[in-house]
Amino acid sequence: MKQTWILKERYFKSFLQIFFKGTAGQYFTPLNIVRFMVECFDITQDDLVLDPSCGSGGFLLQTLQYMQEKKKIKPKNF
Repeated sequence: MKQTWILKERYFKSFLQIFFKGTAGQYFTPLNIVRFMVECFDITQDDLVLDPSCGSGGFLLQTLQYMQEKKKIKPKNF
């Protein structure tokens, strides 16, 4: 399951970077930084997660993955 998330995120982000970078002025937070930030917040099921920039959805995807892997919460309960 983890590999699927990572692959989808990488392909999507690569596509966006090629398509938008420079012309649209979009820049994406590196995946290792996103993971670090999500883990630092230690998000729980009751927390509200907001990604106001939401370029590629990296923070939201990593939060979902974190909740599944670390907190053992099923996606239907998000």
